[in-house]
Amino acid sequence: MRYYIAYKFLNSDKEILKKNLGIISDMIEKTGNTTCIFYRDLQNRWTISMLIDQVIKQAFIEVKKSDVILAFIESEEKSEGMLLEIGYAKALGKKLVLVIKRWINLRFLRSLADEIIEFDSIEDIKINTDKI
Repeated sequence: MRYYIAYKFLNSDKEILKKNLGIISDMIEKTGNTTCIFYRDLQNRWTISMLIDQVIKQAFIEVKKSDVILAFIESEEKSEGMLLEIGYAKALGKKLVLVIKRWINLRFLRSLADEIIEFDSIEDIKINTDKI
């Protein structure tokens, strides 16, 4: 299966974000699945600059090619791009996995999720792709 990993980009510590997304991607790929992380796979680790309308068009293409969308949420601050990716994925009937900090109460996203993985620190995350 192919997992599209969505995340909040703006106002994030880019180095910590890269590390955390890498950890999540490695967990998924160790089970024989594949992942798509926009910054890594389409922007060559943020070295390729894209206009915002290009970003969302390309993100929708990648979401459509994926079986599961995994939303990595470590802040209550909402991300328009991630919300658009999640909405589009759900409209296509894709499974939604929330990997979310335990204390964040995003009721609507939680109600849309097929699987919720709560964490306090990145070391707490355990992704069981057999359940998804």
